[in-house]
Amino acid sequence: MFNSRKTATEEVRRLSLPQGELDYTLIFSGRRSLGLQIYPDGRVVARAPFGIKREDVEHFIRERSGWIHRHRERFAMESESTEKGDVFHRLHYFQGKTYRLRWQSCRIERVCMEGEELRVSCLSAEDISKLLWRWYRQQAGVFFMREARPLIEKFEQKHGVSPSSLHWQWMKTRWGSCSSRGRINLNLKLIMTPPECLRYVLLHELCHLIHFNHSKAFYRLMDEDMPDWHSVKIKLNRLSKRFAGEPEDVL
Repeated sequence: MFNSRKTATEEVRRLSLPQGELDYTLIFSGRRSLGLQIYPDGRVVARAPFGIKREDVEHFIRERSGWIHRHRERFAMESESTEKGDVFHRLHYFQGKTYRLRWQSCRIERVCMEGEELRVSCLSAEDISKLLWRWYRQQAGVFFMREARPLIEKFEQKHGVSPSSLHWQWMKTRWGSCSSRGRINLNLKLIMTPPECLRYVLLHELCHLIHFNHSKAFYRLMDEDMPDWHSVKIKLNRLSKRFAGEPEDVL
């Protein structure tokens, strides 16, 4: 049977607006009305029914030039914020509590907590993320050892084993790991979670010193040393969803 349906056509056009030149894509299709779309990368797409004049499309766009400009500016700001780590717009976590970031331009680099704010002093806003992660690493050394030492000592007294070494580093896919030689690695981002989450991950890896698997015996040992580990795991997995790109439900 002969198909009389028209195929959508697409063309790139340029239009002078009060805010400047606008390059946009014009798509003619079988739709019934004019429409505009603005994408996060700044692209503007006009969609029009077959048969409508290009002058009418241009008039339609000019009437909405302010709206287009506002949305493109917003997307541009969001993109710039994301490239800088989005430090100003998202919450920052430290030991399970949330903080808003406040930046002060200063030659002396410093990070401190005051009330519900995480205050960062550095010369350029571009240095905030680097300085912040360095501070997290420094705080992790104190936090991890304070929480880990008693748990490791208790585990050794009770079960007669201890890790050959304990390390912390940025890890993309796991909260922790234990090697066959007894080396335990912890994800540095545990500094963002409540202390019980760190203790849960560490105990999980300590139990692997005895059971290098996830057998029933392994989980019996977990139950014995931390009866509420199930609820802590749920808490950790919920928190992980707030850390973009961070581990989720990996233990």
